[in-house]
Amino acid sequence: MKDQSAPILIVILDVQDAIDRPNWDGKNNPNYLPVNPRLLNQCESPRIL
Repeated sequence: MKDQSAPILIVILDVQDAIDRPNWDGKNNPNYLPVNPRLLNQCESPRIL
């Protein structure tokens, strides 16, 4: 059985700050800003098994 107390690594790549060119017609995922903190909070919260 896998050790459930092992640490988990989360890496968030490409948060799209560099893609701000108007001729690219905006970002492909406009909801990325509110999703990233929610994802991090979920990963930091204690797990109930």
